[in-house]
Order: sequence, then structure tokens, then C-alpha cells
Amino acid sequence: MDPRSRLVKINKYLASHSSLSRREIDQCIFRGEVKVNGSPVELGSSFDPRSDRITLKGRPIKELPPEINIKLHKPAGFMVTRSDPKHRKTIYDLITVEQKIVPVGRLDYNSSGLLLLTNNGELLYRLTHPRFRIERTYRVKIYGTFKEDEISLMANGMFLDGMRLNPVKVVRVSPWEKGEIVHFTLLEGRNREVRRLCQLFQHDIRELERIAYGGVELKKLKPGEWQHLSSREIWNLKSLVELK
Repeated sequence: MDPRSRLVKINKYLASHSSLSRREIDQCIFRGEVKVNGSPVELGSSFDPRSDRITLKGRPIKELPPEINIKLHKPAGFMVTRSDPKHRKTIYDLITVEQKIVPVGRLDYNSSGLLLLTNNGELLYRLTHPRFRIERTYRVKIYGTFKEDEISLMANGMFLDGMRLNPVKVVRVSPWEKGEIVHFTLLEGRNREVRRLCQLFQHDIRELERIAYGGVELKKLKPGEWQHLSSREIWNLKSLVELK
């Protein structure tokens, strides 16, 4: 066997053996915190896991820890962070998992709904990378109603704050006394995209809840509750991002 066939990219290997993303691993490499056989490595380097000894911040990387993937129903009024300088409640006040897990994307403080968390850095990287076009669906209760030409404009892709958006699918669900409930389906996770679109069309938001991400659905999970993803949900997510 050609020895080169056993070589793997260091950032990809460490991302799958830690909760860090590839970008965070690259930052560690740049700072000299990743070493192979005692020597700092360069960005883009490869190594042989069978024969080389790799360390991250002085700690050897030996075997893959048990993979944890969960879904949480984030309530409004919780920060998606480990700590908050204003001492507001965070999602980690709700989760009882010993291993470090990190959120797949974000939900802002006033939003609620489905939030995935994982300790698989490679899965995290792929689920949030724009090239995989992972669908996120939000249930949005707005004041007023969208015009058909506004829905068409979003569906065809439009510019927002000088940036071209991927097509956004908006589906009317039901009316309420002061407006309507719609579902927004996005293909990327740009910052507060749904809120910014509603603001652009002068619709205030009463409620914003994410109900699906990459085929994983919120279903009957109550605010503040979480559960481990099923083997089927994990398999579907990894298939979407071509991860074996």
C-alpha cells in the first residue's frame, strides 16, 4: 500500500475528534498549538494517524470520544452561548450533558425553536457551510400580510443590505386576527435573515420559531426540553452533507 494513501488532513481529522470546527482548528494550527511528533504543523498539513503522534494544546488526541447529537427546543429569552456578561440565561442551563457540545448555528435571544448541538466538529462544519444548502424552516407570526410580489421577490433571490440572498421560500399557513402565520425556508444561515426580510417589507414579528433544520423536526418537543437525535435523524443529516 502506498504510505501516502494513509495520510489525512490534520484539520479534518481533529474536527472529527473534537468539538472544534475546521476553522477553529486552523486557528490553533496558526498559533502553533497543533503538533505532530513534537513539531508544530503548517496550515494544510497531513499526517498518518497510524504512526504519527498528534497533540492539540499539549494534549494527545487518541481515540474518538462518544459522539453526541441532540436537539433542543430553545425558549425565547435564552442566549446561545456558554456564558453571558449580562448574566442572562443560556441554553446550557437547560442541557445536562457532561461532554462539550456546541450549537449548529444560532437563534437570537428573542427567537425560539429547534437548535441542534453536537460534539462532532466535522458535522458542525458541514451543516453550517453554505455549499451544502441545508434547509432551515421557521414558523413566523407577523403583523399584516405579505403581498404576492414580495413572496415572489424572495423566491427568486434578492439583494438585502447589498448582499445577494439565496432563494427564500415563503408559504402562507394561516391567518390570525392581526396578520398571518407563514413558513420561511432558507438555504443558509445569514445573521437574522428572517427578521431583516420582515423589516424590509414593514412587517413586525410577533413570534419566530425554527421548526426544522436539515430534515430534523421540532415536533412535540416542549420549550426547554431536549433529546438525543435518533439514529435515523443522524444518518439523514450526515447523508445531506456527504459525511460517512
